[in-house]
Amino acid sequence: MVLTSSESTPPIVLTWNPLPTTKLLTSAFLSSSLATKDHNSSSSSLSLQIHELNATPESELASILSTDGMLICAGSLAQVSHLLAPNQKKFFDATEDSYLFRSLISPSFPEYICFKSTEPWSVPLDWTNNKRYVVKPNIGYSSIDTFIVNNASEQAKLKTSLSPPNREFIIEEFIIGEFFGSDIVVDGDSVLVTSVYRRFDYGIKETVQYHASKLYREHAQKFKALARDVVLRHLPLPPNTRTMFNVEAKLGSDSVLRIVEINPFRACGVAPLATSLVFGRNVFELAFAQKLDSEVEPPESSDREIVLALARKEGETAADLLPPVIHELTSIDNIERSYAELQVILEEKDKNVFEIHDGRIFELMKFT
Repeated sequence: MVLTSSESTPPIVLTWNPLPTTKLLTSAFLSSSLATKDHNSSSSSLSLQIHELNATPESELASILSTDGMLICAGSLAQVSHLLAPNQKKFFDATEDSYLFRSLISPSFPEYICFKSTEPWSVPLDWTNNKRYVVKPNIGYSSIDTFIVNNASEQAKLKTSLSPPNREFIIEEFIIGEFFGSDIVVDGDSVLVTSVYRRFDYGIKETVQYHASKLYREHAQKFKALARDVVLRHLPLPPNTRTMFNVEAKLGSDSVLRIVEINPFRACGVAPLATSLVFGRNVFELAFAQKLDSEVEPPESSDREIVLALARKEGETAADLLPPVIHELTSIDNIERSYAELQVILEEKDKNVFEIHDGRIFELMKFT
């Protein structure tokens, strides 16, 4: 979806079909006050156009994206991110190149180790103080051929594990801490955090997202400061337009929030559908408001908890994925939890790329 900075230009929904989440995303947008129920009506300031990426001529897509604005993915991040308007593309090209991204933000994290090599199995690494490293291909997306190496022996085994070898790889220090995600909107000097959620990764890829009002109250200001102190200072943010992005970060025991990576346009994707259930407020309203609203904090009385579970293997269920998450949450606050299914949000996707077979939103039920 592209919302240009000109109020006279209607929002454009770019979908990559078939995509099970497209209907939910479009419905969420239409339920906000920013879209008309009747697309042919001229009585509202905004109307809606929907284009399928694989059925729209390239020349027409080029015209749609010729004006810089906000784009919200309703398809593969990797596929859609290459269709951005010029100023948007500069920003996300910088975040997609892992080494360039780390180089740009290094003034804020001078102690962080990051370099690239075509032979990551033979690079001398410092293993003192229980250091661990992430080795990943410098391709800017997906987690194919990404490894966490814990010692020199595991590093040496990379030579026979990587396919193909002799590709350029990024070797970076593994950040220790609690894993969080946050969706952020930037408009000039204004910053709005629309969601904060906790990530649980079993293996390399994300498996579970935990959304709760208390997480927003506890961590939204940290992410706002991160955006101001790091993203706005060091990255080529597009001028004169709003920009949406998803920040993945680790919160260390020293209370420092360190960026892991930035992804394009999750701010109105699947995660904020769960956020909207927690907030009781349409996230589109927050992101597309004419003026960024900094007062989006959920009420103190709100304690609803939602998890988004993504199966990574054929046949995985909530009974496989949620127990360790519930156990970890219980160990934090000593509150026992069960779960109930709310809605299916993802069906089978391209398992060769995403390895996502099923995704459901579950509401955690508390027992004291």
